[in-house]
Amino acid sequence: MDERGFPGKDFINRRVDFQFAGVRLKLDLSLGLFSSAGVDSGTMLLLRSVARECPPDGPGRVLDAGCGTGALGLALAGRWGDAQVRMVDRDALAAAFAGHNARLNGLANVSVRHSLMLDDPPDGGFDLILSNFPAKAGDPVLADYLGRSTALLAPGGRGAIVIVHTLAERCGELIEAGGARVIHRDASKGHAVFHYAREGRGAGIRGGSDPEGDPPECYIRREGEFEAGGIRYRARTVWNMGDFDRLSWRLGLRGELMGKLGGLGGSMVFWGPGQGHLPMLCLARGRRGPARVLLAGRDRLELLISRSNLRAQGPDVPVEIHGLADAGLLGDGDTGGWDCFVSDLSPVPGSEWAGPLRGAAARLVCPGGIWAVLGRSSDLAVLTRSLKGWTGVKDERRRGWRALVLRRNEGGRQRSVEEGRKGLHGSGWAVGPEGITGILSSGVVPGPPRRLRCFPAGVIPYPGGGVRIQQAGPDP
Repeated sequence: MDERGFPGKDFINRRVDFQFAGVRLKLDLSLGLFSSAGVDSGTMLLLRSVARECPPDGPGRVLDAGCGTGALGLALAGRWGDAQVRMVDRDALAAAFAGHNARLNGLANVSVRHSLMLDDPPDGGFDLILSNFPAKAGDPVLADYLGRSTALLAPGGRGAIVIVHTLAERCGELIEAGGARVIHRDASKGHAVFHYAREGRGAGIRGGSDPEGDPPECYIRREGEFEAGGIRYRARTVWNMGDFDRLSWRLGLRGELMGKLGGLGGSMVFWGPGQGHLPMLCLARGRRGPARVLLAGRDRLELLISRSNLRAQGPDVPVEIHGLADAGLLGDGDTGGWDCFVSDLSPVPGSEWAGPLRGAAARLVCPGGIWAVLGRSSDLAVLTRSLKGWTGVKDERRRGWRALVLRRNEGGRQRSVEEGRKGLHGSGWAVGPEGITGILSSGVVPGPPRRLRCFPAGVIPYPGGGVRIQQAGPDP
């Protein structure tokens, strides 16, 4: 394993030391992931339980399902050096941190995958499957996990799960319903641990979901009709993800803005597509929908449900998916030439995210292409502060959120201006070496909209006054 795919040291919040069965480990943590201050109490309860109940010689093959930054799997890999430990997480940032922490501790008996919990199981099963199960995953997902993890156990193997205490009773019921028996329990004030084993020979190994197919049915929460900007479409949505029954106002803001653009089409990249609503909106608009789509993001489930919805709506549109720990990694090795890049900002606090994202957009989008960004107004201010080579097209703000559409300049030398900072609203403006060009709307300039010539940097004259632009001037 190497550091490719790890977004950078600035994503590290802190380094903590912890000990398991006499083995001392170091973990780098992130504010973008669960338990960023230290190893959480549920993980520690599960590790103590496993240390007491597992045989001294340890398991041969271990699966840490939903590994996060790797505390569970790495502790076992350090304690039992002959064990082969597989760690998986649906969050690419978590998988990147787990791999990074394995290298940090010099553990060579570890493999890390970005996938759903039980996808792509090896032949022969596992001797130990353990998970700090997310509380909000949903009852169908928990039932599926317990049933399939039981079937993946090798003869004599065991599963071990820690779950919040409010779900403890239900977890015990589902273990038995999935063809297993509880062989040990532990509990604390906030969590419960169950160890379970197959009854008899069991059902044997069940395969995971098809990497090229739809998400497992257990994740599907709803199928129905949605509407934004006068456009209606049908989609399926999944558990533990927003916008499952209707569009949030923030997503509707960007859908409305993109609906006003008119001519979007060609090849499109979507970062953080969620349930797939924005790709679906672009496709449902009809004749100028996308000809090729790349769905990219941290969450494997987002990518799978978005691809599934797109394929159902437009089976002839080629759709690729690409899991990455951060949007700033997009476009490495890409030849560019994409017509539209749509990104949903969710930066990791403390990370240097804006510069890498600007670089990714420049690598991806062809001259004349579109970059549409949704995020908090404060994050958009950071992103556009040193943005060069783009022209503002649309800008909408609501409740502290902002949706911005930029067009890639043909020459690549002009600098875009943060629209609205001094009351300027443009349907097409830019700053170049000689000053400012653009079209001012009648909301700023009295009378009808008028096209501007180049004027000296700093002031755009109009009848009755002027508007000062702080960022105007030649490129440094």
